[in-house]
Amino acid sequence: MNVIVINGPMGIGKTTVGTYIADSNPGTAFIDGDWCMDHG
Repeated sequence: MNVIVINGPMGIGKTTVGTYIADSNPGTAFIDGDWCMDHG
């Protein structure tokens, strides 16, 4: 199992890159850290 962590300031495309990686690799989960902030 591989884990990829994408970190950086807001607005630089982390979600775009994470979504692209997940869409390009079937069976991959993409967990957006903003969800944690919105619901925590």
